[in-house]
Amino acid sequence: MNRALISSGALWCLGALAGCSTVSSRIQEKSAAFAALSPVKQDALRQGTIEEGDTPDLVYIALGKPFHIKQDGPVTLWHYDRPAQTRVDTDQGVEYQHGIDVTFQNGVVVGIQATIQMEPHWRTR
Repeated sequence: MNRALISSGALWCLGALAGCSTVSSRIQEKSAAFAALSPVKQDALRQGTIEEGDTPDLVYIALGKPFHIKQDGPVTLWHYDRPAQTRVDTDQGVEYQHGIDVTFQNGVVVGIQATIQMEPHWRTR
C-alpha cells in the first residue's frame, strides 16, 4: 500500500490550528491510544505528522479538532482550515486559502489532501 504522509508543520503552525488545545493536552486526553503506540509513531504525532491507516484518535492528537466534519455512509471527511489566509496577487487577483482534508473510511485514514480554495479578488486601481 502506498502510504501518504503529511506533516502539518509544512502547511501551518499547529498551535494556531488547535486554538487552546495543544498536542500535550490532546495526548493526555487520548492517553490510552497514545501509550499503545511505538516511540517512533509517538514522535511523529507530536510533530503533527499523520498517515494513511491512522485512526481518528491519532489524527486528533496530531492535528486537533477539525473545523468541519462531513459524514457520508462509511466515509468521513475532516477538514482543517489554515489559521491565516494566504493571499497571492496575480493578474487575475486571486486569493488562495490553504487547508487539509483527511478522509476516513471504516475508521481509518484512507486519504490526505492539501486543499486550495480560489476566490475572485477585486482590486481598485
